[in-house]
Amino acid sequence: MERRTRRKFAREYKAEVVNLFRTSGKTVAQFCKERDLTESVLRNWLRPSEIDKKKNPHGPLTTEERAEMARLRRELKTVTMERDFLKKLQPSSPGAHDDVCARLGGGSCLPEGAHGPGPWPVPFRASCIPHAKGVTTCAGPTKA
Repeated sequence: MERRTRRKFAREYKAEVVNLFRTSGKTVAQFCKERDLTESVLRNWLRPSEIDKKKNPHGPLTTEERAEMARLRRELKTVTMERDFLKKLQPSSPGAHDDVCARLGGGSCLPEGAHGPGPWPVPFRASCIPHAKGVTTCAGPTKA
């Protein structure tokens, strides 16, 4: 028996076939033979439509719920990456204050008008923000 090449069907076509099957009153085998489809394909198309139709709160997810779940997972991944990035910028101990300032390009948080060791030959002022436990983080150099 020769293997059939894989075909692709549009969503609209699938929905139309499912509606025609429901109104036809025929068995899956009869309907598929008339339409030149395999039974497994039609059953795979019927399954999500049955789930969407019932909307059981304790049953499987509907198509809309699956789409929302995928969107929320993407959003969570983005927010987690942003949070982790910001965590790396905050010092983990009071002694790490200068390290954070150096990573932000300021070298160290020097008083206003002081020259920093960075690539800026002009005086700069680091904007330091105090946090809990006496720890501060710097927003980086600003030209004085």
